[in-house]
Amino acid sequence: MQPAQVSLNGIDKRFGEPQALRNVSLEVRGGEFLTLLGPSGCGKSTLLRIVAGLEVPSAGSIAIAGRPVDTVSPRDRGVAMVFQNYALYPHLTAGQNIAAPLVMRRLNWWQRLPVLGRAMPGTRGLRAEIADDVARVAASLNIRHLLHRRPSQLSGGQRQRVALGRAMVRHPVLFLMDEPLANLDSGLRAHMRAELATLHRRLGVTFIYVTHDQVEAMTMSDRIAVMFDGEIRQIGTPETVFRAPVDLDVAGFMTHPHLNRWPAVGRDDGTVAVAGTPVPVIADVPAGAGVTLAFRPEDGRLSTKSVGGFVPATVSHIELLGSDALIHARRETADTADGSDRAVVRVAADLTHGLAIGTPVWVAPDAGRAWCFGADGARLSDQQRRAA
Repeated sequence: MQPAQVSLNGIDKRFGEPQALRNVSLEVRGGEFLTLLGPSGCGKSTLLRIVAGLEVPSAGSIAIAGRPVDTVSPRDRGVAMVFQNYALYPHLTAGQNIAAPLVMRRLNWWQRLPVLGRAMPGTRGLRAEIADDVARVAASLNIRHLLHRRPSQLSGGQRQRVALGRAMVRHPVLFLMDEPLANLDSGLRAHMRAELATLHRRLGVTFIYVTHDQVEAMTMSDRIAVMFDGEIRQIGTPETVFRAPVDLDVAGFMTHPHLNRWPAVGRDDGTVAVAGTPVPVIADVPAGAGVTLAFRPEDGRLSTKSVGGFVPATVSHIELLGSDALIHARRETADTADGSDRAVVRVAADLTHGLAIGTPVWVAPDAGRAWCFGADGARLSDQQRRAA
């Protein structure tokens, strides 16, 4: 079976007055792992439900494997969906949960009856085929020994595998996953990320995955589509989205825990002025233009002595993270409500010796890893390439 391509063209979705999706167009390649990433309320789960057929778009069209599916029911689209809460039947065993879609498809109403159905012609053979299919899927997920247990007797990771098994047993052309790891603890999430990536490679089926977790998106995806306010703001490989964000929103969302955002003004000498201090940047900022200089904590540099190109600040908080530490500092400007007077720099933990709250420090970005964003939030270098 060929991996399914998915085409979304001009998808709008309104829930009364609020507009959840605005003219979303997206091409998902056959066999790829594409993640819809964004904050809560950005429309990513709504878009996934539209692909599944659980929501009807207000405008636009959808095709799966080259076939228009706008009027096709969810069960006939060849897709399988895994939900955040797993949606397992609590009164059925794990094996019965996995078998449920096959029972519904292969057995008629009479054959599904608990006692009488088993005596009907052909039922025994069909149930044996279903049991074989369930056993194969369970073996691939290493849960054959759990098939007799009910969901209440399973851990979160085990329930997740059962939900995956129920999706896999149908041999769908497309997997849709709506934050399936959100209810797991951090250690189990890391393990399941590797499991899902391995499963995708083994099956070769198209995956569309929804999450607000940047680590999940970065570690599993072939491409990431970043969404804000019902629109796809950027789509690309994890490396591209992380290293070359198209605007300030994407840069901030792809940064943990804090994106440093400093108001700056372009100068004639290839630097920008931050509170009067010239800071080198790799961007052709017009002289006099107001921009936002942004950089991640790991791309900042810290000095305990005054150095040219470094902005003076004062340590306000120190977070020890084991081998690393986050140094929070306040730049020597008036306090601002938007956090633009803050600086957060990640350093080796042993460099915190001698630092304390109130210690004077000097902070600068690595010029090769900092960005300048214009007044409209777009990355300045992108604007220049379009103008050229």
